[in-house]
Amino acid sequence: MEEKKKLPIGIEFFNHFKTDNYYYVDKTGFISELIQTKGSVNLFTRPRRFGKSLNIDMLKSFFELGADASLFEGLKIAQEHSLCQQYMGKYPVISLSLKDVDGENYKVAYDSLGILISEEAERYSFLIDSEQLTTSEKNKFQKLMDGDFENSAFLYNSLKHDFRRPFWRIFWIHGRRSPGNAGLLWVGRKVCPIQRMV
Repeated sequence: MEEKKKLPIGIEFFNHFKTDNYYYVDKTGFISELIQTKGSVNLFTRPRRFGKSLNIDMLKSFFELGADASLFEGLKIAQEHSLCQQYMGKYPVISLSLKDVDGENYKVAYDSLGILISEEAERYSFLIDSEQLTTSEKNKFQKLMDGDFENSAFLYNSLKHDFRRPFWRIFWIHGRRSPGNAGLLWVGRKVCPIQRMV
């Protein structure tokens, strides 16, 4: 007897729909719309519980280097063969969900953000060996991986949309493989009220 699909209550990781047999309303057509829009910055606003985190993870699962094409089998986007061939699994993706950046005071929240960024930087640790990065850039990137954020300006500047910054330098390196693309950055929503951190 075939196992009944489960309702995806609170599911925010796209791969769980295949691996854990959940119902899924196909929203992969959104990927094609996003590509055709070609905005340098895209803002997705929805009320709570409308699947923002899930859609962000779907985008990450599609674009990220080494993407698993089997996750998209049978879905609308898989019918667009040329689009999948051109975009699927071709880009470095930095995905930061700020919903867990929380704390009873500013210091704890700041440290939580530092840990989040450090863990994401470690996914690209192979760049330390890149011949395209200067020694200074490698040192800055190492600081990101080490979570060395004593200077708050360093943390702030690391994430600015500027190709001289450590995270964006990653995009520039990989973007050279795909002309006209500088990579992708998605930042999740922030739910911790600022009053709790001051």
